Amino acid sequence: MEGSDHGSTDTDEKRIYINTNFKEECQRETLLHELLHVAFMDCSLFKHPIENDEDQEEFLIRYASPKIFQMFRDNEELREFIFG
Repeated sequence: MEGSDHGSTDTDEKRIYINTNFKEECQRETLLHELLHVAFMDCSLFKHPIENDEDQEEFLIRYASPKIFQMFRDNEELREFIFG
């Protein structure tokens, strides 16, 4: 498990840890940050390096957006926590 003082993701246990000693807005941003790590890992984005910046951006968005959408669609508690 790697992380920062704000939060971390344990991919083996499939858990995200957030440091609750920070303000709630910081916790929300940290959770979103960790969710992006999960989405990018889940679709193997970084196993396929792309040289062209424009193509890389499209690849990143195309593969990550369905995972991110699914996380929010399937988890009402997550939506409420992040968006209030």
